[in-house]
Amino acid sequence: MEISSSDLNKMLLVAIENIKRYDVNVYTIHNDYYWTISAEDAVVMEKDPALAVGSLIDDWANLEKVINGKQTFTTVDLDRIVSILTFISKEIAA
Repeated sequence: MEISSSDLNKMLLVAIENIKRYDVNVYTIHNDYYWTISAEDAVVMEKDPALAVGSLIDDWANLEKVINGKQTFTTVDLDRIVSILTFISKEIAA
């Protein structure tokens, strides 16, 4: 499978527009911690993945630094965005 940068951009814009239609101005984090697995473990089906604990509050704090120009965007920030979007998905689905 191949995903073009253009299609990824379009999909992210569609996702953002659909999130906006829920008309939520602020998302409140009630449960900070979540289970996570590494990208490498996520695609190896022959063994159980190693679990780690992530923090939505830490994720957002680091993303705010990127937003405010105090920190350079890295690939780790993509994982942080995924965690935040997963949280938002659960909130709007509830």
